[in-house]
Amino acid sequence: MITRLFKVGDVKLVVKYERAVGNSIKTVLDILGEVYQRVQKSGMIEVFVFREISSMERVLQRRALENNVSVLSLGMLSYHEVWTGIPTIYTSVEVSERYGEDLWKAVLQHEAGHTILHGSIVYYISPVSELSIENEYIVFMGVKDYEVTRLLKQIGLGEYQEPLVRYNFSTDDRFSFFKTLLQALPLAEDLVWVNDKVRDICERKGIPLSLLEKFKYQLEKSEDTFKRFRIACKWYKQYWRE
Repeated sequence: MITRLFKVGDVKLVVKYERAVGNSIKTVLDILGEVYQRVQKSGMIEVFVFREISSMERVLQRRALENNVSVLSLGMLSYHEVWTGIPTIYTSVEVSERYGEDLWKAVLQHEAGHTILHGSIVYYISPVSELSIENEYIVFMGVKDYEVTRLLKQIGLGEYQEPLVRYNFSTDDRFSFFKTLLQALPLAEDLVWVNDKVRDICERKGIPLSLLEKFKYQLEKSEDTFKRFRIACKWYKQYWRE
């Protein structure tokens, strides 16, 4: 792979890419730059850019083995990790070609949000809760996705997350549906269809809308990922039914 160093605002991007996607690197930098130039973020971030999703996942699996990572969720459009202590994004041009540029932009900016908010390994070890390990993992991922959407909305880029939220609602299974619900919550006030979707999900599960509004309020007022996790676990255990 080709390696080049770029600077976007105060962020140094170490971009590693396959020769076949060289013409797409400027697009990647422009999309990520929209995020990094609007926040106070410095330091180094790695970005891997692949031609195909399958190549991206092969490298991700290899690096996971090299870093003794035992839990790895595949089948996503992009990834973020901090196994070496450096926030790292994995993306593929195939996402743009298969699903469109708007969705590719959404996933890239989503992962950029993770590098800003969750750039430490502590955010990739699920805290202990009363939930099963599987549900604990889903809730923790959902809380972090909620925080990313919230951040992007705060800096004026929330609208660009709509394609990703729409995609996730259309493809999620029953286990990860709660994760997407959390990811979508910050957009409910701005997008009618998201608000209707969230309300419909809660109504079908027998969750009063008053409890949903209280849940949203609690998440919004908390400024700590792990406090949000505890709030979400409690809500999940009491009201969410598979």
